[in-house]
Amino acid sequence: MRKLREGGAEKSARAPRAGVARFAVLESRWARRSALSVKPAFDLVLAAQGLPADTYEYEMVASRAALREAAIRITRSERAQVLYLACHGNRRGELVLHGGEVVSRDFLARTVALCGPSLRGLYLGACFAGRKAMAQAMFEQSPNLRWVMGYSREIDFIDSTALDMMFFRRWMDSPDRSVKRIKTIVADVMDLNASLVARDGDGLGFAAYVRQRDEIYTYKSEK
Repeated sequence: MRKLREGGAEKSARAPRAGVARFAVLESRWARRSALSVKPAFDLVLAAQGLPADTYEYEMVASRAALREAAIRITRSERAQVLYLACHGNRRGELVLHGGEVVSRDFLARTVALCGPSLRGLYLGACFAGRKAMAQAMFEQSPNLRWVMGYSREIDFIDSTALDMMFFRRWMDSPDRSVKRIKTIVADVMDLNASLVARDGDGLGFAAYVRQRDEIYTYKSEK
């Protein structure tokens, strides 16, 4: 049996745990006739953690209407705590779906505001979407939302997906979903990936915005 290395020690994949928080992944096709997807990466993390496949809900979306419908339905019916959006982004910080439609900051903020009350985090796996203005728009319309994460620059698919999985692996690993725990996870992931996320000029531009009471704390990778 293949061993998994954690904390310098070898160990087998863990048995499934009860009470794991659920999350939703909405992805738009990256290119015509392309099979590229973040889903195998999430499946790998779940398998390594010993978690069931239904820990998260996954859907492909090609339009604004489909994105809004899926986000609302899944977060309300499945009580998802995190919504992860994987798609292209443009330099204005908007999301771009493979059907050609553009998701503006305002449209996304109104969509998130309509999501289920259990939603606590929004993770934007898209180029240029992880900017402060985006996070502020989400927080203004969604009082239950605690954090927004993403990338302020053009990003490499493999590099950014690897960082995303490091975050989700740690997020799923603990029953503690507090703001304090989120801050610890962000610091840990940024520490582990310092040379990747903060290279002068061509780093990923990873940023996390965490709301605690009435304050928004910003964690950015740019030098």
